[in-house]
Amino acid sequence: MPMPLFFSSSALYPIEIMPGWSKLIATINPMSYLVDGLRNLLTHSAGTHLLLDWACCWL
Repeated sequence: MPMPLFFSSSALYPIEIMPGWSKLIATINPMSYLVDGLRNLLTHSAGTHLLLDWACCWL
């Protein structure tokens, strides 16, 4: 189950340039929020989305 979640997240491909159907899947996918939060923490650019990313992953 983790592999389809990983491939439909924003880990490999930015959500902004995905086709409409895969953009919808990536927006619903909690792995996208996990990847976004980790990317922001690792690049020291944690902004306002960090709380949203945490809430979507753990709630």
